[in-house]
Amino acid sequence: MAEPGFDPRRLSAGSLGLLGTGIVLLVDLFFSWERFGDVTVKGYSGVGWLLFLLVLGLLAWEGALAAGVEVRTGTISPALISAGIAGAVVLVGLIRFLVALTRDVFSPAFGSWIGLIVVAAMAYAGWLRWGEAQTGAGPSGPPGP
Repeated sequence: MAEPGFDPRRLSAGSLGLLGTGIVLLVDLFFSWERFGDVTVKGYSGVGWLLFLLVLGLLAWEGALAAGVEVRTGTISPALISAGIAGAVVLVGLIRFLVALTRDVFSPAFGSWIGLIVVAAMAYAGWLRWGEAQTGAGPSGPPGP
């Protein structure tokens, strides 16, 4: 049984990717995603609030796993749950980007392009986590004592 507390050896490449992209996307949601003259719209506006909540959930889930919290998930792998949450973040993130891209009056701002890149990186990290769930692979570090 794993002891509670943060241990970087517990983190796989997929976990690190999801934590990193989740933090960057969370910060990016506070930037301007759309603009029209001096008027700007933040990333958490509109459907972005759902994206904000999903990113918080992903960070809480991955953070709990990284801290060694024992989570009972039944027959579902924690890595599969991570991949599912990441998939939802990617889907809503793409919808939020398309909203910023297709508005009549507003044009996409710098934050929306950063968001698109981060969502693409999160898709890759989620795919890595999904692969870990399929193979049963654990952390990539050396075994503990």
